[in-house]
Amino acid sequence: MTTANRCVCSLALGLSLALVHVIDPAAAQQAQAQAWPQKTVRFVIPLPPGSGSDISGRLLAERLTERWGQPVVVENRQGADGIPAVTTFLSARDNHTLLLSFAGIISMNPLLHASLPYDPAKDLVPIVPLVDNFLGVMTSALLKLDTMADFVAAARAQPGKFNWAATPGLPYYILLALQRTAGINMIEVPYRDFAPASSPPAPTRAPARRRSMQRRSRRSGVSSRRSIKRAE
Repeated sequence: MTTANRCVCSLALGLSLALVHVIDPAAAQQAQAQAWPQKTVRFVIPLPPGSGSDISGRLLAERLTERWGQPVVVENRQGADGIPAVTTFLSARDNHTLLLSFAGIISMNPLLHASLPYDPAKDLVPIVPLVDNFLGVMTSALLKLDTMADFVAAARAQPGKFNWAATPGLPYYILLALQRTAGINMIEVPYRDFAPASSPPAPTRAPARRRSMQRRSRRSGVSSRRSIKRAE
């Protein structure tokens, strides 16, 4: 499996939390009388620059800036399963601040964390899906592996010799599950910014990487739900 080759998993994942907004009743009432937006719109993204969500958000921001006649800016708040991004978004209490995120902040975080500084059911309202998310595996060309079976066999034959890295969220947990189910043992190399992991690896760099590859969704739809404002 060369660097250019990707084994695309059959599981296609919808990034359903494209835009999430906490509704402030006073702001909503005022917006009815005024055109929106009246000022700069901010996208808070829980992944680093260069990630799929970041690229999608910047492309969207560029088009919306032209359409709305107001600047749309991207703010990256990566790490900690998206929790810093969510808290940044909630603390804004601003109907011009939106969260563009993977679905895990609602679907996975309640399962992974004993407590959260937000209530996924009350504080966040999914608005529209923007992209489809596909999972793929890349390895170094130095390994000369052509299939997933080749990769698993090589890793199983050399326990603890392969390094790995994954983008935050579901790709990370899927690669952990792969190691467990396939009976392989690899060493994790954590990256705060995943971009270096995607560059051509030297022999000492992580040869196995799992990342999400995103495309704009052809689906349309709005998921609406009343937001209950957290008590001050």
